[in-house]
Amino acid sequence: EGSLKYFEDEKAAISISNDSNYIYFCLATSDRSKIMKIMSTGLTVWLAPQDSDGKTIGIQYPIKRERAEFGELPIRDKNKPDNENDRFKNMIEKFKVEQNEVLIMNEDKFPMNVYPLKNQTGLEVGINFEMNQLVYELKVPISTNNIINVDVLPNENLKVGFETGEFEKPENGKGNGMRAEGGMPGGDEMSGGRRGGGMKGGNRPEKSNMSERMNPIEFWINVKLAAK
Repeated sequence: EGSLKYFEDEKAAISISNDSNYIYFCLATSDRSKIMKIMSTGLTVWLAPQDSDGKTIGIQYPIKRERAEFGELPIRDKNKPDNENDRFKNMIEKFKVEQNEVLIMNEDKFPMNVYPLKNQTGLEVGINFEMNQLVYELKVPISTNNIINVDVLPNENLKVGFETGEFEKPENGKGNGMRAEGGMPGGDEMSGGRRGGGMKGGNRPEKSNMSERMNPIEFWINVKLAAK
């Protein structure tokens, strides 16, 4: 497993590693607003090969629902009585039962396929809560003979995006959508070694608390896969 690296601006720790057949992703956050966004509006991981003409694909899990109710749930608090924490745990387990599919999209956000979480494609994804953190894990095949695959090889470059939906706003304003390959933001940098690697990223302007709560999460990382 790769080691988690903390992105202060995003209040999330991320690990990306690979072997010759799969890329492994892990995202962990204890930030309340980010947890509620992910659970309420869905999370899409975008994979954009940089050294080939391979197509960008998006993998969405959890899938955004028409009526997102997770925003009303209490986030687990170590200072709350055990019965409150048990209630939170039960709600999470119920959510995971309901979220039993993963959606594959093209770069225009057009749905291509929906698969059950347990499938024969080699794609694996899941969310757990550990030590008051949301932990998201994803395993994606890079084998070219697979139904789902990323057209990238070990030692090549991959741009990875993490994007949620957005909460409904009282006054209409367009949210930030997935950007086409030519217009993707620069992103931070990260190596894809099995133990992770160094990364660097620029500072971002501070956002107001309300803006941070309402706006979707969207950030990108440039990854060089490890040679295997």
